[in-house]
Amino acid sequence: MENTRNNERKTSRSFRLCLLLMALALMTFSLALGTIARYSTSGGVTESARVAKFGVTIKALDDSSFKTEYKAKDGTITVQSSTEDKIVAPGTADGGITFTVKGEPEVNTRLSIAMTANEDIFYRTEDLEYHPVIFKLSRNGKVLATGNITEVEEALNDYTVDYKANDKISAEYTLSWEWPYHVDEKSDAVDTVLGDLAVGFFPGNQTDEYSLDVAYTLTISVYQVVD
Repeated sequence: MENTRNNERKTSRSFRLCLLLMALALMTFSLALGTIARYSTSGGVTESARVAKFGVTIKALDDSSFKTEYKAKDGTITVQSSTEDKIVAPGTADGGITFTVKGEPEVNTRLSIAMTANEDIFYRTEDLEYHPVIFKLSRNGKVLATGNITEVEEALNDYTVDYKANDKISAEYTLSWEWPYHVDEKSDAVDTVLGDLAVGFFPGNQTDEYSLDVAYTLTISVYQVVD
């Protein structure tokens, strides 16, 4: 009798364990179905690009605007340095240095020109300010600025040219200079004083100021703009 009861208890426990295992299996199956059967969406894109073209070139067609000697139209040498120094004198001139600017960039660009007067030939008294060397900057044959080196520097202070993307850039800039041979008698007299000063003879007053050298820096820049 006792054995029968024990067997019934074991059977009851086994039955309950089976029910528990079946319930766990159903829950696991339900979770699995929930994981597999879900709403889903996706999106994506694949892109590529290259570097935008710039490729603007600035080229100087001449290496110097000042020389060690100058010739007349018939080829005769009229002014010649006794050293390797480049010189200027009344009656000398130069067609100038020419720069070409070319390109077709794929970005907006801006061209700017800056001229710095490092030194300028001048003679100054209480009632005289004399700058004999006259400069001229032209773009494609049109004069942009002219005057002594400081005046040209100031005229180019805010000079810029803007180009849109894919605009064709083709410009030619020429900086030329001249020391006129004769303007008037007063200029001739001061020219002579400057020539005498070049050999160490000072015929003027001790309070007079002067410079015997001319030098400049001309910079042409092209750069991208985003405004």
